Amino acid sequence: MKLTFPDKNGNPIQWRIPIELHPFIDAIGMDAAAKLFLVHGGAPAFFSKNPSERSSVVKTVGRENVIKLTEIYHGQCYRVPLVD
Repeated sequence: MKLTFPDKNGNPIQWRIPIELHPFIDAIGMDAAAKLFLVHGGAPAFFSKNPSERSSVVKTVGRENVIKLTEIYHGQCYRVPLVD
């Protein structure tokens, strides 16, 4: 999976997305995953089948997206990957 975006001169730049990010992107989409990585990268997060509206992860990506991540991580505490 790659991203292509223009640099300040309009030249295309390609960035290969690390494999450990793919499950998040596939489950909740690029925009929500990017928010999750930026806000919670490196921190442990619990993906519950019945997430609380007070959860910081729910506030970041939304309840529906946390439920989608639960299908992958099965209600486990998981460290959100850091993105360089």
